[in-house]
Amino acid sequence: MAGRKGRCAKCGEVFRVPAAATSEVRQAFQPDTAGASQPGKANVPLHVSVLCRVCQTLMYGRFDQVGQPLKCPDCGAQTILPPPQPVKPKKPLAAMEGDQYELWGVDEAPSVAEMLAAQPTYIAVVCRMCQTLMHATVDQVGKKLKCPDCGTANLVPPPDAAARVPSVLSRDEDDLQIDAALDPGERPAVIVPPRRPMLYEEEREAERARHEEKAARGDRRGAQYDITDRPVMPRWPLSTRILPFLFSPGVPVRWLLLSVGAFLSLGTMLFGMWLAAQGGFSIILGFLCWAMGFVPSIIWFAAFSAIAVAIVTESSEGSDSVQRWPAAVFTEWVGEFFTVFVACLMSPLPGWLIGQVATEDPSAGGLLFVGSVFVCFPVILLSQLDVGSAFGVASPRVVASLVRLPGTWLMFYAEIALLVVACIGVTIAAAVLSPYLVTLLVPLYVAAILLASRILGRLGWKLAESMPAKD
Repeated sequence: MAGRKGRCAKCGEVFRVPAAATSEVRQAFQPDTAGASQPGKANVPLHVSVLCRVCQTLMYGRFDQVGQPLKCPDCGAQTILPPPQPVKPKKPLAAMEGDQYELWGVDEAPSVAEMLAAQPTYIAVVCRMCQTLMHATVDQVGKKLKCPDCGTANLVPPPDAAARVPSVLSRDEDDLQIDAALDPGERPAVIVPPRRPMLYEEEREAERARHEEKAARGDRRGAQYDITDRPVMPRWPLSTRILPFLFSPGVPVRWLLLSVGAFLSLGTMLFGMWLAAQGGFSIILGFLCWAMGFVPSIIWFAAFSAIAVAIVTESSEGSDSVQRWPAAVFTEWVGEFFTVFVACLMSPLPGWLIGQVATEDPSAGGLLFVGSVFVCFPVILLSQLDVGSAFGVASPRVVASLVRLPGTWLMFYAEIALLVVACIGVTIAAAVLSPYLVTLLVPLYVAAILLASRILGRLGWKLAESMPAKD
């Protein structure tokens, strides 16, 4: 109670209990020279700690300050420094008592068999009351083992003798005998069902048989094939078997459907524009009719793009008919639609740029615009198909063919120009007779585009044979 306030039992006067002598305090808690405490005494640090009685700030004082007030550095309150309390020795952890785990040396580790032999033998005991599984040692045989769950006493039985495992190996002196009754007999033959050829294989085989029959009769018309079933390119691929393509399998049906779709979609849009030109309330009706015709026009253009790309691809492989037509699903046409759209968007760009720089005449600029489409569109579309991407608008192989095969390109442009002149001439003749006859020429324009796709594909075949791709 050194440093604390006390009250006299007789007179009631309050006084402070004096501190013990500094030498006595140091002597009571001074450790010995070996670092261990004296008997009955504990080691203490060099300073004494105390908590402020107001703000609980931890403070430290020296031994000579025991019983004296310490001023708190935070709140300024005075707190009496009590004498130090002996530090009780800590009890070691339970895990640190008894045997401890150690590591074997490099050459000291026993074998697995030795460790298994050193393991104690345990006897499994099942409680007869609650079926709890217990394990007893050999020393407990014949004694009662108390169940930890229900408390029932169970007699520990003697361990069972280990059953001898019979060997599965036969002795060398034993002769093996084959039981004739177990003979399975002759093994049945394996029947392999015949493979049915695919549809395209049947069509190719039928076409090859027809060509062989024609060749046996001396008829050399039609496509010719080499020993590897590859079509042989004719001498003039751009002018051979072009018109008969319109009547090959699958083309007439699509020619008719595309013509009807173009007539309906374009007719609806033209009728809407005519209504809008009437003024008044007809403007709204005209806009609705134009919108109703615009959406089918997009679908028609997507279908036409897919069919045209299929014709170009199949023709570039030397086929006289298209074997893989695009499916009748709009989502299957998106890739070809985007490819043709990019080609249509990029082909007039060179002519437009030249017109902006070279001339200010609108008619001359228009001619450059149309001429750029006529010249650049085939190059861009073949480049896209050669690269395999809609953004590959300039394939090095296709651009190089313009220099290496100028005659083939000139023949191609001449045939396309002949188609364009034929369409323009028929259109002018129909307009002279009656303006309404022009609307009936839609199948002619569709056929012209199909033939142009066929010629472009044959051009791609010629370029592929003349300029093979490098590995």
